[in-house]
Amino acid sequence: WILFESSVLSEHIQLCRLHTMALEISQQPPYWMVMFVSKRIGSDGYSATADKMQQLAEQQDGYLGIESHKLVREGAEDLNITISYWRSKQDITAWREHLQHQQAQARGRDEWYEHFVLTVAQVDRRKHWWKMVPNENPTCKL
Repeated sequence: WILFESSVLSEHIQLCRLHTMALEISQQPPYWMVMFVSKRIGSDGYSATADKMQQLAEQQDGYLGIESHKLVREGAEDLNITISYWRSKQDITAWREHLQHQQAQARGRDEWYEHFVLTVAQVDRRKHWWKMVPNENPTCKL
């Protein structure tokens, strides 16, 4: 699955201009990221819960930011990619163990996701570069 994730993210970057373009992280590396790649099957209540979880995450110690992208590929399943950034691994653990977050995770497994892959990794380097051109790819829906 890790190879799958890497190819998905690489393909996503090639297909679509990232909607956040350059999420500004105030902390210099190293810091931590949680990448959540998912295939959703349900949507009832999803958006409201996702918004609530983002607001709650923003209040947690060590939270640095979040970016979300949708990968739409012709002839293949659509995937959602959400990456959150954290000051430390301990901050990620605290967020994982937060009661409301655990309740949302359970609902996601029961109602919203066909499958998902979660990767936690330390960020040692982050670089931004993009050519400022209009996105003409009709299959890119961000």
